[in-house]
Amino acid sequence: MLCANVVYILVSKFWTSLPGGYWWILLGPLIEGSFGGFPASTVAFNSYVGDTTPESSRTLAINFGLLFAGYSCGPIIGDFATRHTGRIISVFYIAVLFQAIFILYTWFIMVETLSEEKQHQARDNWKLHHEEARQNSQNQGWFAYILRPLFSVFRPLTALKPTVNGHLDPLKKPKRDWSLLLAAISFGTLFIISGDVPFKFQYAAATFGWTAKENGYWLSLSSAARGLYLTALLPLIIKIFRPPTVEIDIQVPSDTESSGFKTVKQKLESPTFDLRLARISILIEATSYVAMLVFPTPLTLYVLGLMSTCGAGFPPAVQSVILSLYIQDGGQEIGKVFGALGVIQTLCAQIVSPMLYGLVYVATVTVFPLSIFAMSLTAILSSASILWFVRMPSHDEVIAKHTGVPSPSLLSDSEGDGDSSEANRVAPRGAGDLGPPLL
Repeated sequence: MLCANVVYILVSKFWTSLPGGYWWILLGPLIEGSFGGFPASTVAFNSYVGDTTPESSRTLAINFGLLFAGYSCGPIIGDFATRHTGRIISVFYIAVLFQAIFILYTWFIMVETLSEEKQHQARDNWKLHHEEARQNSQNQGWFAYILRPLFSVFRPLTALKPTVNGHLDPLKKPKRDWSLLLAAISFGTLFIISGDVPFKFQYAAATFGWTAKENGYWLSLSSAARGLYLTALLPLIIKIFRPPTVEIDIQVPSDTESSGFKTVKQKLESPTFDLRLARISILIEATSYVAMLVFPTPLTLYVLGLMSTCGAGFPPAVQSVILSLYIQDGGQEIGKVFGALGVIQTLCAQIVSPMLYGLVYVATVTVFPLSIFAMSLTAILSSASILWFVRMPSHDEVIAKHTGVPSPSLLSDSEGDGDSSEANRVAPRGAGDLGPPLL
């Protein structure tokens, strides 16, 4: 992204001396897009957060909040620089400065999350994966060998494929679990509405007579409200309403113990809380668009920007749900699942969304200008409907999975007798023929 902005600056200065003139400005987005651009940096950052934080303290909401706080400052800084210098190119100098500082920060201050052993293991897995893919494509013929690089962009999506999970009851047939894939589809469906912002500006300009100044104020206000909600209010809500953790004893293999196992304590979080938060957030988002369709006034548009901030908890919540489902299914490469979400986000937000909104707006602007809001509401309701079919294991099922106890709810019956800490502790399954686990 820094190189792309440097290209803009150089072309603005020397375009008269360059062969082809200002067409060289296309080199900027070509460089940025070839290396993934902003979606790739978002994937890397979310993966870093996933590597460094446990589920109980994962800060995806705060990260999104700080991002929107930056969005709110951007138009203000750009307007200030343009007015005092009289040149739009000054905004690109500021962008290059901040990006250079960020690069130095990541190189010299941020700590590598993976040990050298895990880094080598990741490289070996990468080489093995590509070697297997190359051999498979060669076995399938030259046509598949040629097309393989073209479809490699969709390879990260394999991390979201449905898995077959066994059941605690051996008499029941294992079922294919679609929850991870459905949650990812719901995530991408909501990102379709990211393309409605420029059309909101066009609608406000045509209907309310807003200029770029009023649009900038609206964007800054809504972004600042989202940033405040995600960094301050939402973490407080999560802290108050998230169910308490349950500590259990489990046995893991050990080379130092004579029995071959050792007992360790593990804290289990409520896996369904983030799913409920995502569902509530997306319903609030839908309500704000319904209000705009019913009462299309400038005040309602500002209310839409403020009210939808309460729906801003959906992306971090559903990403936390997806990450939890991926780990529960045995996934270990966190970057792979965020890479898949990055592909989905790019396809929906930057390819499908602008094209879809452009077609709808051009076709309906003269007869129904509010069609962009109806389109956004349709995408939101579709996302909510898909998310409704996502199922996460209950707290009791998670405990049963870690301990082998088929009915952990019995623990609650014993809380009134004796010490509560003992009542909440589950003795894990031992080795050999020690019989069933004890409560």
